[in-house]
Amino acid sequence: RYLQSSGQPLVKPEVLGLPRLSGQTERTLAHAADELFVALTGADDELVRRIVLDLYLNGHRFAAICDEVIRPAFQRIGEEWECGHVEIYQERTACEMIQRALFELRRDWARITPHDPLALGGTIVGDSYRIPTSLAELVLLEGGWRAESLGTNLPIDTLVAAIEQRRPRLFWLSLSYIADPAALLAEFPRLTAAAKQWGTPIVVGGQALTPELRSSLRYTACCDSMRQLDAFAEPWRAASARQSTETLG
Repeated sequence: RYLQSSGQPLVKPEVLGLPRLSGQTERTLAHAADELFVALTGADDELVRRIVLDLYLNGHRFAAICDEVIRPAFQRIGEEWECGHVEIYQERTACEMIQRALFELRRDWARITPHDPLALGGTIVGDSYRIPTSLAELVLLEGGWRAESLGTNLPIDTLVAAIEQRRPRLFWLSLSYIADPAALLAEFPRLTAAAKQWGTPIVVGGQALTPELRSSLRYTACCDSMRQLDAFAEPWRAASARQSTETLG
């Protein structure tokens, strides 16, 4: 964060445990998706980390990196896999590499205080996609939230318990895969009721959200991109900060 805001050059990134040559390439969002695709399919772990870090150090919001670089790179991997040009092991390895890069960012960004508003989220039973909920966590962390992804493949009952016990100021639900839409429709009202009790907005998103589900579920906002999540969360964070200040006062 200091390097990004101050514009100071990163001379020896390896001293900080960062990939060699980090911060020394003027990467742009326009070409980074292709570069990331090559790095992911070529199992170049260091280059994957460096691409993401370079983009951040060049002043790009993480939400933009998600939407314009990480998402299209993985969409291309999926398309190439369907055509038989990418092996399953390459897709799985790509997921592991980007997850490691995200973990490093989370470690470096998690300069939070107990006064920062809490945001929780995760995925439902049957949805084991870690990357989308991890991206949402980082977008919110950068936006000043005390964001925590609860993980994947979680029953609605335990998500309700998380809201009731921890009372987050925002709750996100990543829906990349829905094994049983009818069960989700039947169980979702309990999540809505718990969130309403504590004044917690529910934000949903994900490729599994069909128009029919969107019209049948009750939520506060549906975000089709990480930029939308970032934009939605900002006024809620500001309102939560004002409320905390008034309470302390």
